[in-house]
Amino acid sequence: MLVVRHGVLVFEHYYHGATPATSFNVFSVTKSLTSALAGIALGEHALGGLQQPIGRLLATHLPPNPDPRLRRATLEQVLTMTAGLPAVSADGSPPSLVHASDWVRFVLSQHPLATPGGRSPTPATARTCCRRSPTSGPASPGPPTRRATSWATGS
Repeated sequence: MLVVRHGVLVFEHYYHGATPATSFNVFSVTKSLTSALAGIALGEHALGGLQQPIGRLLATHLPPNPDPRLRRATLEQVLTMTAGLPAVSADGSPPSLVHASDWVRFVLSQHPLATPGGRSPTPATARTCCRRSPTSGPASPGPPTRRATSWATGS
C-alpha cells in the first residue's frame, strides 16, 4: 500500500511477501483509470475527441503492418471495449502483456476478433467520469495530475 499526500509518499507497506518489484493483475482497475485520464485529457482539449482513430493517436507505437481494422478503431471503441481486441490469447490464458517491453505496441499488435464498432451503452462515460464525481461534485481546476488526484481522493 502506498499513500501519497501533497505529492509526497507518506506511507509505504507491502503485504503477503510482496515487494516494490511485485506485479499484480489489477483487472478492470486499469480501464477505469485510463478512462478517467482520457476524460481529463478531453476536458482540457489535449485529445482530439473520442472519434479519433488510435492508429493516428498512437502511431509511434504501431507495430509493423498492423491490422488495418485496429488502425481505424477509435479511442471510444478502445475505452468501451468495442474495438474487437481479444481479452485472452488463443489458448485461453491472459495475453503476455506484462512481459512486453512496450505494452501499447503489444496491445496494438493483437488482431481484432471482430470488426471494431458497435454502440457503447454509455458513450459519454469517458468524457464525463473525471469532470465530476457522483459524491464529491465538480473536480478541482488545475493541471491534469492535480485534477486526477483531487477527483480520486476527494481532496
